[in-house]
Amino acid sequence: AVLAKGHRKGFTGKIGRPVDDSTADVQRASMTGSGTFKGKAATLLAELWIADSGSGLLITRIVTARPDAEILEQAQAMVDELTKDF
Repeated sequence: AVLAKGHRKGFTGKIGRPVDDSTADVQRASMTGSGTFKGKAATLLAELWIADSGSGLLITRIVTARPDAEILEQAQAMVDELTKDF
């Protein structure tokens, strides 16, 4: 929660508690929030992966696009590419 909240510059709103999404292979947590970013309605999505080696990856997205926007699919594809080795 501390890591995600430290990477939300420009986002104001309420962020929920971390959710443990871990599997047998990887430690993973996620958080979501809703609020505004530069005056636009926004959703904050934060995900943290920790590998067995101790290395980690934190991805924080602040989304102002419509839920059906193509840019959201592109952003998710980037997350999927970054996290495929975790």
